[in-house]
Amino acid sequence: ETPLEYTVSLDKIEGSKGVVSVLEYLNTEKGLAFEMSGTMIDKVGALTNDYAEGKYIYIYTSVAADIDVSEYATTVEYEGQTLTSSGVGASDMHIEGGAIIYIGAISFG
Repeated sequence: ETPLEYTVSLDKIEGSKGVVSVLEYLNTEKGLAFEMSGTMIDKVGALTNDYAEGKYIYIYTSVAADIDVSEYATTVEYEGQTLTSSGVGASDMHIEGGAIIYIGAISFG
């Protein structure tokens, strides 16, 4: 599928909830719906966790401070750049100029 892409100016982001602050902005300005459960994103746009089928929303990032360094880390290629799965919850992720945050789905099982 063709991904939805958004470019967001950091001066438009209010709050300090990391990626969640960006999602709140996109919800207000672009109508991008999302749902959270604790620090986990349960739904964003058309992506939804489906625990019965082993499908989960996964966040990949270019921000070094948030990269998963565990043995379970996964990567995705996006526009010629390798992004690594986030090792922290969405509300704890850092936002910085030029960052790429890729929200997709991954299947286990």
